[in-house]
Amino acid sequence: MLRWQRGATIPELTDYFVHALPQPELLQQLLIASPALLLPLQIALQQAIVIREQQIATKALRQLETTQKTLIPTIDDEQLLRDMVEQCRSDGSLTRWLAGLSPQQRDRLGTPAERQAAIALRKQSVTAAVARQILNCSLTELNRWTQENRLQVLYQRALMLPKQTLARFWLRSDLEAVIPQLVAWRSEWNQRKTAKRTRLRL
Repeated sequence: MLRWQRGATIPELTDYFVHALPQPELLQQLLIASPALLLPLQIALQQAIVIREQQIATKALRQLETTQKTLIPTIDDEQLLRDMVEQCRSDGSLTRWLAGLSPQQRDRLGTPAERQAAIALRKQSVTAAVARQILNCSLTELNRWTQENRLQVLYQRALMLPKQTLARFWLRSDLEAVIPQLVAWRSEWNQRKTAKRTRLRL
């Protein structure tokens, strides 16, 4: 049961909600289900949702960055790089592979036509905010589906916001293609959560 101290400040309430209900979905459900909450509690809940989504996104980005370091070539072995490029050419994945690289890497590995195709593909990518609109999903769902390799990030780019942020970009056509599967994905996730709660009660 949720308990908080009377007279607590909004930052104190926010901190309480962040730790008491770490899942943004639960915070959102509480906010929706309790319209009569006092204004400070509503503000604290809204701030807690933003904080938890940012924390989850940061964790996901770090995991994704670690994973992609093993996928994006940083090897000095020219022969190995040429072999990787030829493999991508043969299986038809070179444009997408090049689109995920930096301009310097693309210049080094692709032909002019291949580089232009990769740049054109990058222009079809969308940010996390747009991806959430296309899929009508939460940031938590977007992160989970990406971590489960149901969605593939096309590339990442460092953005200079108040602090440097590693932003992810998805291909719009990839997102639109999975829309028919979202009901099944959510159903599967709910079943996994139910099974987990059942095991905990045993």
